[in-house]
This record gives sequence, C-alpha cells and structure tokens, in this order.
Amino acid sequence: MVGSIFAFSSGLRHPEKSILGEWKEVYWTYERIGKGNKRSGDLDLASHIKEEISKDLIIHESEKWKFSPKANLILFKKGTQPHHVTWRLKGRGHVLKLTYDDKHTEYYNIHELTAHKMVLHFENEVHARSIVKIVFRR
Repeated sequence: MVGSIFAFSSGLRHPEKSILGEWKEVYWTYERIGKGNKRSGDLDLASHIKEEISKDLIIHESEKWKFSPKANLILFKKGTQPHHVTWRLKGRGHVLKLTYDDKHTEYYNIHELTAHKMVLHFENEVHARSIVKIVFRR
C-alpha cells in the first residue's frame, strides 16, 4: 500500500471545520507507481486521460466543491446542474468519503489541508497503477 503524509496546518482546528467552504479545482496530476511502490513523479493529465481515469466518478464533472455543515457537499460545473453529495471524514480525518443519492461511494485520501489549499489523492489502475492528485485552492 502506498503511504501518504497528511499535512494539517491550520492550527488546532479539526479537519471537519477546516474543509468547510468553497474550493476551486486547480489541477490534476498523475503519478505512476512501479514495482516496489516506487513513484515515477507527477505528470500533468491531458483532458482525455483525466476523463478516462475518472469516467465512473462524479468528481470529473466538477470545477468547484462547496462543503457545508451537516455533511452536505455541492459539486459545481459551468453549464450543468450541481450534484448534491453527502460527505464524511473517516479514519483520523484523513479519508474523505463521498456518498451519492444512489448509494455509490468514493474515497479520497486528504494528503494536504491548509487554510488555502487542499490536495486529494485517489488510487487508479486505468493505464497503470497510479495515484491521481487533485489540487484545490480557496
């Protein structure tokens, strides 16, 4: 299993309070994992690869995420209807669980969460075993 470092540097605030608000997707990167869990470094994702990797995920249709109290998350993309999702933090606050109305569930590792930046990772095996990193800014 690939380990990750969880950076939480917004003082003593709990991650559930720090994640609240609106986040804008800035970019995605893709990091291949080779034998022995060695990483090859970040690669920017072409839009067609991003689409293929995330074809079964609702998130690929989103540009802004708005986390509200009471576990409500709204995913926005220009020109489309927003998606409403339920969110929870699992583990020690480093795993983001998203549950859709049809009970479909997705899990993301929160690699970094500060007052102005959030980095989510998810594992992917479309082209080769890899970690996809999504970076957000407030």
